[in-house]
Amino acid sequence: MSLLLQALQKAARTREAGGAEPAADPTTPAPAAPSPPPAPAGSGMLELEPGDFDLAPVTPSAPPRRDAEPVARPTPSTPRAPASPPAPELDAPSPRQAASVLAAGASAPRVAGRSAATADWVREHPVHVFAGVAFAFLLLYGGYVWMEVTHPGMLRGGSW
Repeated sequence: MSLLLQALQKAARTREAGGAEPAADPTTPAPAAPSPPPAPAGSGMLELEPGDFDLAPVTPSAPPRRDAEPVARPTPSTPRAPASPPAPELDAPSPRQAASVLAAGASAPRVAGRSAATADWVREHPVHVFAGVAFAFLLLYGGYVWMEVTHPGMLRGGSW
C-alpha cells in the first residue's frame, strides 16, 4: 500500500515541477540497456554511429506574427476567495492514508436507480445480451414456423 502512495506523491512532485523528469530513485537500480550484438561484415544491415546525425534543436527563423491586439479580459465584479494553502509535504505514507486511497478507488460513484445498474450490466456483458436477443429471435421464429406447419392458413386469416 505504501508503494501506491509513494508513486502518487512522486507523480504529484513531477507535476508540480512542470513535467520535468524526476531524479532517479537511489533505492532502485537503473535498468541496463542491452547492447545488440555486432553485425558481421557484409551482412547487409545498416548501422548508425554516434556521430552520424546532429541532434541540435531546430529554431524557427522568425517568430509568429500577431496582427491583432490582445483582448482585455473583464475583471470580475466580486472578489475571488483566496486559494487554499498547499497541502503539507508528508514524510512517510501511513497505513491510514493508504486505506483511504484504496477505499476511494473501490467505491466508484454510481447513479442511483435500477435502470443505471441494468445499463451498466448490459455495457459490461455484450455477448450475453447478444445471445439473449438471438435466443428470443430463434424462439419466436421457431413458433412462427411451427404455426405455419401445423395450421397453414391461421396467420393469413383463412380457416383452419
